[in-house]
Amino acid sequence: MTTLFCNGRFFQSGPGGQGHTFAECMLVDDEGQIVHVGSPKDEKIKAAGAGVAVEHDMAGHVVLPGFIDGHMHLLMLGQSLQKACLEACQNIEDIRRTIKDYAIANPSVARIMCKGWMHSMTNGEALASMIDDLDPDPSLSIPRTSILPGATLLR
Repeated sequence: MTTLFCNGRFFQSGPGGQGHTFAECMLVDDEGQIVHVGSPKDEKIKAAGAGVAVEHDMAGHVVLPGFIDGHMHLLMLGQSLQKACLEACQNIEDIRRTIKDYAIANPSVARIMCKGWMHSMTNGEALASMIDDLDPDPSLSIPRTSILPGATLLR
């Protein structure tokens, strides 16, 4: 079944993301292939609208192209902006100092979240006892930075 998506903001760009624009309509054929992206004034869009195409009003929503392995960690990106960054730390002393500075600068947080810890920073150990004395009130989460299954040091 041919489907016409209209009244949307369909992102499109040239090679390398140059010259990006937003189109108002997208036409998809019976096999799920995008056959046209454009304006309601385009002949293909007019013909589909007058024919047997099923129409979906996108109510002005933005539609982005699919990506290979197209999951995006937008929530995690937003959360990472509120985390103590350990990426520049070289050892446990740097980590402890960074966490302590973060706790002082953010006294109202209920949980200190960190990012950027690597096993090599702590000689391959991940023990809660290494940070227990830093701040007794908030809980602390330090996930390992890796594409592999990681360890999380929770206090």
